[in-house]
Amino acid sequence: MTGIKNFFIDNRVMLIMLAFAAAFEAVLRLAFGISAPPIELATVAVGIISLDLGRRQKVSNFFFNIIFSALTIYWFSQIGLYGQVAMRSVMAVIFIVGIYFWLHPDKNKKLIRPTHLHPAARIIIYGGILILAAVLCFQFGAVKAMDYTVMTMVIIGAMLLTRKKIDVWILYLIADTISIFLFISTGGFAYLAFLLCAIYNEAKAAREWNMEIAARKKSNVRN
Repeated sequence: MTGIKNFFIDNRVMLIMLAFAAAFEAVLRLAFGISAPPIELATVAVGIISLDLGRRQKVSNFFFNIIFSALTIYWFSQIGLYGQVAMRSVMAVIFIVGIYFWLHPDKNKKLIRPTHLHPAARIIIYGGILILAAVLCFQFGAVKAMDYTVMTMVIIGAMLLTRKKIDVWILYLIADTISIFLFISTGGFAYLAFLLCAIYNEAKAAREWNMEIAARKKSNVRN
């Protein structure tokens, strides 16, 4: 019984998000007659698990992220979001690299700890994304601009996750907020449950990682 109790305590946020996603799907089905295909439901569930494990700095998040990428590649190809297909294909490779980095930290370190990006790198990344979004919107319209801008932000975020840079959660947060409008326009309504859970998890992760960085700095000052 103690093991089961500890499991629920350790995974309570994940279980709450999964319950929310299930309730969201039930409302769509009963109130609006919208039934999500099984692939979409599986994608939502695995995506929620991977995000929660990433927030908690569990290396297993990468394994679930690889599964999540495989599911989304299949599903997004069915609904024509090819920018998302390309994004998830690249991310699957990045997540394999992430497993190595998290299991093999830098010399003289027992594990990788959350850190901030260098201010110059932050300016380059966010400035580049804004320029890209403006050019894409002008050339291809709003939907394609959202699709490929989200793709860029999430790929960069995945790369930052492999090094535990707190900006991963900021980029994911912006990308998933934009994705709400993207998936409404393409009819992926059940996926909105994942996006809402993701936004909550990403805001929570950014706060927790930032608090860990601040606590570490305070400890170093005392020592």
